[in-house]
Amino acid sequence: MESLFPNLQEIVWQSTGSTTLRYIRLFLVPSVTSLKVNCYRAAHDMENGCMEALELLAPKQISLSRLGLTMWTYGQDFLNRLPAVLDNQPRLAWVSLPPYSATLQVVKALGRLPVLEEYLASFYEEYQNPVELLGRRVDWEKGAFPALRRLTLYTSLADASFVMAKPHQPRLQHLTLANRDAFHNSD
Repeated sequence: MESLFPNLQEIVWQSTGSTTLRYIRLFLVPSVTSLKVNCYRAAHDMENGCMEALELLAPKQISLSRLGLTMWTYGQDFLNRLPAVLDNQPRLAWVSLPPYSATLQVVKALGRLPVLEEYLASFYEEYQNPVELLGRRVDWEKGAFPALRRLTLYTSLADASFVMAKPHQPRLQHLTLANRDAFHNSD
């Protein structure tokens, strides 16, 4: 089946149901370099549909430079499958992932991306402490995140102290620390 949009470069897909998400496949053509998927309902079908679409990228010879995912909830299956999707997209230069997705496996997959220049990360749970993930468990000295220039962390400022502890990332030029505590406290 020939695509209606063979020169399509960017897809911004906003979906409130799993039935609409399955149609994204019609638009996945080799010319697509930017994909942003916003799923606004919490449902296993949405998570599965989103992951199935992402897993189609490599077989369809789609090489993304930008990937943004916004999902309200997702399960362990999504988190288990995400590193393989990232590994199959070596041209990714910009990545924004949903809150709670910064598991060790996902962060390590991001660290292996050779041209990743910008990463937007959200840390909201105790098990997602950025000091632990980015400060201690990522092998900065062994070449993790070799091209990272911009890092945005949505976390508590106390947790972001690893950034100032030692120069993990000498190529880093822009750092944005968004204090997540400000979003939770109205004082």
